Amino acid sequence: MIFFSGRPAASYKGFALARATYEIVRRRLPRALLVTAGRIPYDEMPFYFNAADVVLQTSFCEASPTVVKEALACEVPLVSTDVGDTLEITDGVPYCYVCRSDPAMLADRVVDCIGHRAAGGRDQLLAKGIALDQVTARVIQVYRQLM
Repeated sequence: MIFFSGRPAASYKGFALARATYEIVRRRLPRALLVTAGRIPYDEMPFYFNAADVVLQTSFCEASPTVVKEALACEVPLVSTDVGDTLEITDGVPYCYVCRSDPAMLADRVVDCIGHRAAGGRDQLLAKGIALDQVTARVIQVYRQLM
């Protein structure tokens, strides 16, 4: 399963690119399935991330896509456009690819990810200081300083 965690209707999420990528993947893997998050409740999202063979992120304007961190936390392979800090966050994590907004290139990387894990993704988040508890602690510290 290829998981697109964005809302397809949100144009900046690049769903048209995700769909074009998926169509190319289906030519090579006819049983491939694209699942979109559109109406999935937030508390159910971890189940979808963990069930995915690969997470596909095709946004074209985000500073630090949460989906990238969610995929790493679940150690699920990720194929992403080069947006925000994605390249920096995924650097060195196997089966995490950052590509141009080219459906053929994205599709090649999606196929490469099938059957693999992004081992070390959680460790990468901790090393970069961007795990949820680390970010939460920093936000609380900022609020304390402001009070």
